[in-house]
Amino acid sequence: MEDEKLCETYPDRTDPVALRVREVVQQVHQDLRVLRQQRADVARRIGTIKRTVAGLASIYGESVLIEELKPLLHRGKRLSGPQT
Repeated sequence: MEDEKLCETYPDRTDPVALRVREVVQQVHQDLRVLRQQRADVARRIGTIKRTVAGLASIYGESVLIEELKPLLHRGKRLSGPQT
């Protein structure tokens, strides 16, 4: 692991400060891994919601959407009809 490589280069592995630094680095590294996974999960959920909103608007028309959701439809690809 990257954090282990970093800690191996720390001058004294028996020093209490060095040990605490190692613990903190390992915890931060773990937290970062968890947050990156959560970010990926949230991005997938947002994509699913956007596709759902687009699908509903395609079937029932944009008039069924609240104003807050309408901007989702006008980003990126068109919802229906031929691409020109």
